[in-house]
Amino acid sequence: MRSRAARLTLSITAWAGLGAAAFFLVNTEQQLAQRRAALRAFDADARKATDALADARGGQQAYVAAGQDAGHWIPQVAELTQQASASIDSLRAAAASDSAGKSLLDSSQALAEFANVDKQVRDYLRTGENLMASDVVFNEADDVASRAASGVEAAVAGEQGAFDDFESLRRTWEAYALGGAAGWSVLVMVILSFAGAVPRQESGTDEEELITAPVELPLGRLEVTPQRTHVDAPVPAAAAPASLTAAAEICTDISQARDRSDLEALLGRASRVLDASGLVVWVAGSAGADLHPVLAYGYSDKILAMMKSVPSTADNAAANAYRSGMLQIVPGRQGSSLGAVAAPLLSADGSVGSLTAEIRGGGESSPAVQAVVSILAAQLAGIVSGSISAPAEAPQSRTASA
Repeated sequence: MRSRAARLTLSITAWAGLGAAAFFLVNTEQQLAQRRAALRAFDADARKATDALADARGGQQAYVAAGQDAGHWIPQVAELTQQASASIDSLRAAAASDSAGKSLLDSSQALAEFANVDKQVRDYLRTGENLMASDVVFNEADDVASRAASGVEAAVAGEQGAFDDFESLRRTWEAYALGGAAGWSVLVMVILSFAGAVPRQESGTDEEELITAPVELPLGRLEVTPQRTHVDAPVPAAAAPASLTAAAEICTDISQARDRSDLEALLGRASRVLDASGLVVWVAGSAGADLHPVLAYGYSDKILAMMKSVPSTADNAAANAYRSGMLQIVPGRQGSSLGAVAAPLLSADGSVGSLTAEIRGGGESSPAVQAVVSILAAQLAGIVSGSISAPAEAPQSRTASA
């Protein structure tokens, strides 16, 4: 992740995802609490309705019981029937499921039949036909009262089932929301954990450029003291045989380069083959006491300004390659994704300089990458010794666009 703005954006999206998941969970729990409260109220009304039906049924049986005054029980049964009807109407208005609504409609119709049967019983009692009244009470009235009560119980079961389905679905959504937010947050943390700070250039402004490259680039500052290292590591993906083919094509074009701009463009092609963040050609001065950066690719002007002449006796990769005439490897440091390879520029008169390449992703340990750097250095040695020489004083090197 090369941009601070991009890292900030990722962090904000991670927090936003967690916030959205938290809001969704709170809202869902509120909905569940409301539905749970409504179910409790529905169950309470259902009990009122069934209790009123049971009491009305008992009062109706007292009409024909020995020693009971029918005139006392008739108005009570009428009042209880009215209470049961009101409770059922309230339940129908509050029902959230279709099955509960249908069951309550059946109960309401059965209760209307119960009222009609009760009127028939009262008529028999007024005419003294107690036996017929008793038959109707214990047969027809009992049947319609049972149907009304069964409808109310079925409605309660339907509402409970609808709530269970609603809760199950909402719990599933909560799990998805939590899983998605947590997964995205973990992914962002993984991305940010591998993100390194890099130089930031802002066009169209006079503000001073923020330079973090010396921390990341082992060859970008002189106090780094890499030593020659032999690394036995797995060959990364960058070490494909195609790299050697591409290197051969670049070497052919180097031999046909007409000026410095051609060479800088070829360094850019080489950096892509090597997956390198930057390449520098160092050339020894006339006395061989210093190495001067004469060609570079992949560095900002301020980074190039930091690349002063390097003493040929310095303990760093560029100087070590120049002095020893051997390939030097700088493994990537902990917390950094960049390593480096330095190859000597060898001519018939000996070493005339070195080529340094800063490699991403551990590619410096790849034999193929090391071979490509050596091949490029060998080809550049002929160009450097023939047409490019170090000035008396180290100039500020030019950089090609990355």
